[in-house]
Amino acid sequence: MPPSGSNRLQAARTLKRSSWVGFWAQVVLGVVALLILLFALLQQRINLQNGTGLALGLAGVASLGLGVWLKYGSIQLARRLANSEWEHRPRKDDVLNKLCLEMGVALVGMLATLLGSFVVIGSLFAKALLVPQGTLALANQPVDALDILVVQGLLNTIAGHFAALVTTLWSLWRITRGKLPDTNG
Repeated sequence: MPPSGSNRLQAARTLKRSSWVGFWAQVVLGVVALLILLFALLQQRINLQNGTGLALGLAGVASLGLGVWLKYGSIQLARRLANSEWEHRPRKDDVLNKLCLEMGVALVGMLATLLGSFVVIGSLFAKALLVPQGTLALANQPVDALDILVVQGLLNTIAGHFAALVTTLWSLWRITRGKLPDTNG
């Protein structure tokens, strides 16, 4: 039996809006993170710990790219869901499976980026311990701006995955509850 037209159209609108928000948040945060991490990679001043952290961070950015592609697919899915022809509409299970896949990709990417962040921040802490206490070793301080920039790139990647999770969970919650607010008045 086909779902009621009103709930289907509201679900399509919710999915489309949240997918667009998630898509653009991931694109902006992912591009900034990619540029930062590539800049750090091209500086050729990377030790083993930062190299591992950067590699995990770049894996997180790659996962973010996959998440952007999946979000764009959700936008197309929302358009098909709003289609008036029954045979072209996706089933509810297809929509829910797509949303679960998006969450899984975001969680794996967030895990990789968090592990990379732990490695980079741990190496920064080890560098900071090398500065003698009570001295103003500004000229030869081992922690430099590039190290902090790498942390910023990793945080942008985590924020992109977080945006993907929030928008996907919002869509999932609104679609599965079945009680969408009436916007007609």
